[in-house]
Amino acid sequence: MELTGIVLSATEKSGKKADGVTDWFRYDLLVNYEQGEYPKNVAVSFSGKKFENVLKLEGRTVRIYFDISGQIYNGNPQNILKGYKYDVR
Repeated sequence: MELTGIVLSATEKSGKKADGVTDWFRYDLLVNYEQGEYPKNVAVSFSGKKFENVLKLEGRTVRIYFDISGQIYNGNPQNILKGYKYDVR
């Protein structure tokens, strides 16, 4: 799937994997994909150090390619948008 919108914010989260040695990185973007009278925002996550450049995208218009996965967390349904590619417009 894909969407085009303006990046409102970009944040980084990191830590150690369960092995206690390997680092992990996640970059979360909040994207406004529908401007106008009723704007819509969506959060998209990118995993891996190779996506650290998304931190520089705030205020830019991008096209994001992503997959959707769902899960039940603490008894509540949750959808996760996992980005795998992006283009700056």
